[in-house]
Amino acid sequence: MRCLAWFTLVSALCFASCASAPYYQNQPMAPGYARGEEIPAGMARLTFARPPVKGRPVLTLELWIDGQEAAKIGNGEWAGLLVEAGDRTIEVAEVIAGARVPRLSFTRLVAVGEGKDVYVENVKPTAISVDFSDLFSIQEDVRLNYSALTRVPALYSAVYADGSHTLVGEAPHAPKSVASARAEPQAPMQAREPDSPPNAPANRSSPFSSNVLAVVIGNRDYQRGTSAAAYAVNDARAFRDLLEKRLGIGEKDITYLENAGLADMISIFGGSGGYKKSRIYRMASLRENPPDLIVYYSGHGAPATSGLSKGEGYLVPVDADLQAVQDTGYSIDMLLDNVEAMKDEGVLGRSWLSFDACFSGQSGDGSLLVRNVSGLAVRSVSPRSYPQDSLVMFASSGEEFASWYPDQGHGLFTFFLLKGLSGEADTDGDGEISVAEISSYLRKWVPRYANGLNAQDQTPQVLEEGSMDGFLKVGFE
Repeated sequence: MRCLAWFTLVSALCFASCASAPYYQNQPMAPGYARGEEIPAGMARLTFARPPVKGRPVLTLELWIDGQEAAKIGNGEWAGLLVEAGDRTIEVAEVIAGARVPRLSFTRLVAVGEGKDVYVENVKPTAISVDFSDLFSIQEDVRLNYSALTRVPALYSAVYADGSHTLVGEAPHAPKSVASARAEPQAPMQAREPDSPPNAPANRSSPFSSNVLAVVIGNRDYQRGTSAAAYAVNDARAFRDLLEKRLGIGEKDITYLENAGLADMISIFGGSGGYKKSRIYRMASLRENPPDLIVYYSGHGAPATSGLSKGEGYLVPVDADLQAVQDTGYSIDMLLDNVEAMKDEGVLGRSWLSFDACFSGQSGDGSLLVRNVSGLAVRSVSPRSYPQDSLVMFASSGEEFASWYPDQGHGLFTFFLLKGLSGEADTDGDGEISVAEISSYLRKWVPRYANGLNAQDQTPQVLEEGSMDGFLKVGFE
């Protein structure tokens, strides 16, 4: 009986292999990104493909390069993108009905040569193997017949060794060197709307460029068992690039941190009653005129779950203990109070603070951050007050969670904030963006996509306090 079972299995695999045979060999034309164009200096072209398999419509494959999700393909599809030459970590995982299967994945360090084509091909899609990597071919020689496959766009057009990337449809830049490169600014990705216009050009003027201080923080990799904020670093890098390349703010005026701990946040913003020791205060004090302040944070937020501060919102440093976030998190109220104190002293001018985080105790996928505490059991409360002459943006309201946008590799709020400030929020066509326009744009698109992605409500808050006329009046040529 056992022999009969093995015979049946082997016969089935042989049949499957024969059935897939037409999709192998005899590739007439090398596929990949920018077919017919030369590969930029310092780069290589990577193609990710699988043949069609009947009866497996819910299966997709995900390709990750150096920890970044780079492409998703289904049956009979391939995607091409550019990667910086050198040693690249390639991970392939099979996803069933949206759920990743841990055992059906592998990670491989691949040496990618400059100017070379590398193919990651699922050459045995119907076979059974203990080692998932046995089902793939990773080499410079093509095995699949791409004339029988459908091309789909990769999530990015190019991935670089420093973790940055450019978008599909943009011209990839040539890195300064193979060993180390810095990508061109990560412009806002295009929402998948048929009438979506191209990215707006860099602005011709900005109210910030002459006298501003900016703080940009992306907290992704949490300690103490807290789940990662998957796209926080992507968000922070993109926002920094928007400040530099589109709003004209100098690199020296931007304090940029990834994975900031509590000590980092206290050093930048100050502690309770100690704002004069903060980096912002020290830098602003050296200015002849009070600078405007921009603060952007992407990462987890959480409410205090007990004590006098129960329900108050906290930014979550990567070393915070969520069971005691009131002691190990950074209070939103304290941040706003310190900014207000610096304004009262005449050290700061106007301020714009944006938070792609929610304070309901949930992550961007709706899972709970705080163990053994219901997200509905702790009602998050609004900050006590807002600084005068300020613009404060929150990704969501009340008990809503701030959704992620996995297909675009960003928080949903940040995706549309970047997109709006790149020109799409200019609804009246006067070539400038006002606070009212960006507020209307965010309130239109974020709830719509949150409902479509997660069947959840997400309503951004855009709060203008005092006189902010012309503050976001960013012009475009």
